[in-house]
Amino acid sequence: MKNLKSLELNNNNLKNIPDFVFELENLQSLELGNNLIESIGDEIIELQNLRYLSLTLNKVEHVSANIRNLHRLEDLYLYGNKLDTFPLAPKSLRKLRVGMNYIDVIPQRVGELKELTELWMGENRILTLPDGISRLPNLEVLDIGDNLLVHLPDSLLRKRLKILVMKNNPRLEMTAEIMEWAERRVRSSFL
Repeated sequence: MKNLKSLELNNNNLKNIPDFVFELENLQSLELGNNLIESIGDEIIELQNLRYLSLTLNKVEHVSANIRNLHRLEDLYLYGNKLDTFPLAPKSLRKLRVGMNYIDVIPQRVGELKELTELWMGENRILTLPDGISRLPNLEVLDIGDNLLVHLPDSLLRKRLKILVMKNNPRLEMTAEIMEWAERRVRSSFL
């Protein structure tokens, strides 16, 4: 199994990531969705070739800071867990899904994820977005729906987003600038 590149262990009632997984040095894709896993431990550093990691629909409350050192990781899916803090992430990340958690603060360091094209944060408890989110040059998809947002940073409206989900933010002030920005996006999509 040393040469294994992809492993799916979805729907197995796992309470933690099995030890043998960390011996799979060539592993590039690991799916552990719909289990009972509560933590991504320090051992994750052993999976240096990992490009795709999914722990959707688990009970994850903690993600080891070691995940930041997985320099090949491009897709990290952690939606449907119990995270209350935004996870540290490697700068190589292209897609990050952390929706359906309990996150209330997005740190400025999100702006360090320069390769990020998709950021899905819907169904959390987010109150504000940092200006750092506007420093993501490749961001095309942003889901901030179903949160507690009050306003959006003006700099976000200068992004060239292709998809922006803002639904169900009852406190969000829909300023003239937001409405004008949305109208321009709709018009340009029909050209």
